[in-house]
Amino acid sequence: MKVVAISEFKAKLAKYLRLVKIGEEIDIRDRGVPVAILSAVKTPTPPQFTSPRKDPERLSRMHFSVQLAPEINVVDFLLADRKRR
Repeated sequence: MKVVAISEFKAKLAKYLRLVKIGEEIDIRDRGVPVAILSAVKTPTPPQFTSPRKDPERLSRMHFSVQLAPEINVVDFLLADRKRR
């Protein structure tokens, strides 16, 4: 188990997280007083998925007041812009 001060832990967080990931435990201290022990998760929890709040079919039927710009041919636009310069 590695013992580390809070200030050093904050400054080198990525380093200590890599150590924890490979199985090392980190004893974090504040002025020599133990504050926490950081260790890896023993059994990873499966991801939890939630259902959408609104029906996706309903979203496709929505009408928006914003009008989309007509399709623009980007190449023609850039060539015309280049000629103006």
